[in-house]
Amino acid sequence: MPPLGGGRPPSPCSDATGAAAAIDQLLLTVTPPPRAAFPRVIHQSWKTESLPPDFRNWSQSWRRLHPSYEYRLWTDRDNHQLIADHYPWFLPVYEELDHKIKRADVVRFFYLYHFGGVYADLDFLALRPFDELLQQFRRASVLLGYLGDDPRWMHSIPNALMISKRQSPFWLHALRLMLDCRTRASHSPEVVAGPVLLRNAVLQFGNQSRVHVLAKNYFYGAQAGSAGSWKAGRSGTALAADEPEEAYAVTFWRHSWGPPPMKRKGSVSLSQRASADGAG
Repeated sequence: MPPLGGGRPPSPCSDATGAAAAIDQLLLTVTPPPRAAFPRVIHQSWKTESLPPDFRNWSQSWRRLHPSYEYRLWTDRDNHQLIADHYPWFLPVYEELDHKIKRADVVRFFYLYHFGGVYADLDFLALRPFDELLQQFRRASVLLGYLGDDPRWMHSIPNALMISKRQSPFWLHALRLMLDCRTRASHSPEVVAGPVLLRNAVLQFGNQSRVHVLAKNYFYGAQAGSAGSWKAGRSGTALAADEPEEAYAVTFWRHSWGPPPMKRKGSVSLSQRASADGAG
């Protein structure tokens, strides 16, 4: 099978000992601040600062509902600079990845480790402010969400919307798993730094890292097929007739980097993973 996007395949066992040693050292020395709050910052990413119209409209919902939050749109250039400036030991691994979506996926771990806050794919529409959610789960270090009803499904914990406190060791554990030769050599973005890797990290390190995976209704319960299927509510936020009461956001599942995943019996109608080529 040719590598995704026509790039050269990474060497299955290229040297990542430097990155592994750096992560192990951080796990030994970094202590997250006690009683820290979730930083009020929203991260999204795209190839450049010029967003397609739908993404621009949906991104505005995050800023409108969170006026006191810092908002950061990361470009491909910004992503490379973040790794080069603060985590140069990871740069060879980052540059070796054979497709933009793999780099876009893994750099999200660095946003959340370095800065903390909320990461959301650009095809997510915010439905209401996140302050109540962050307060309710303030004792957690990381908040993720289930997709579907079967937690055994490999894709059941998407990386499309993730929340974290600064310097949570969970992201270091996830990066350490990603350095495994068999993981890095995979042609599947989901395996390298996507939902499959994220679920594996939760299973292995979730308890010790205070990771809480929310029920599907919070992030992935509301159904959205197109922007035209939504209407403005009295508060100005977007509402749908089948919106679950707990929903904080809804995704339109835009997808361009590869074939859609198979539907899973017993799960919501999944369809596709929301990540554009080189984007969030």
